[in-house]
Amino acid sequence: MAIEKRVTHSRKNKDGDITHIKAGGSIISKELAIIYIDAGLYGYYTYEDNSRADVYVYNKNGARHIKTNADRTSKNNLDNLPDC
Repeated sequence: MAIEKRVTHSRKNKDGDITHIKAGGSIISKELAIIYIDAGLYGYYTYEDNSRADVYVYNKNGARHIKTNADRTSKNNLDNLPDC
């Protein structure tokens, strides 16, 4: 079973793509987060405005990215978290 870690911050590049996340006090690259998720080591989530959103891996134009599930608020989206 994966250890769950709350994502509190994110870093974006000039195109707005997530490049890093801060979870459990550590800043890690998007690529490392994807490895951890795929291996089942860690599960990441955000929690803002009393709403939890799980982080998952998706493919876009042949590249792998991370994002949160859509729900009732945008405050818990990775794009909207404070910069790290």
